[in-house]
Amino acid sequence: MDLFEYQETLPEDVQAIISQYTDALESGDDNGYEVCRQFLTEMESRGYTFEYGLDAVPTDLRLI
Repeated sequence: MDLFEYQETLPEDVQAIISQYTDALESGDDNGYEVCRQFLTEMESRGYTFEYGLDAVPTDLRLI
């Protein structure tokens, strides 16, 4: 189950991180791949992980 599809069920701090990084990725101002790396680091510190490729699209959010 990809928790990105059920964000409303996640803790508020996790939702805030997702929102922050989604905005950064959508703006296209920064290197998307680097943004995903930073996003993943923050999510892992809260017990979640996800996949992303060179397209810089995070998918498959799940608990570690």
